[in-house]
Amino acid sequence: MLCAQCAKLVQEFGIVHLSAGDLLRAHMKSGSADGNMVAEMIKEGKIVPSHVRPHLSSNPALSLACSG
Repeated sequence: MLCAQCAKLVQEFGIVHLSAGDLLRAHMKSGSADGNMVAEMIKEGKIVPSHVRPHLSSNPALSLACSG
């Protein structure tokens, strides 16, 4: 769900809103080694390592999957 400010930016400038939660869920569904690790960590209630998070938005397929 977009916050009011994000929704205005998307509407006015046509940018894509990327949600960390949406990106993590798409990453888990990808079946990659990192995606499986993310799924296991979330299942165990752990925080996803910082070295994984920057790669989430660099995958165009995941970004498109999350853009609505």
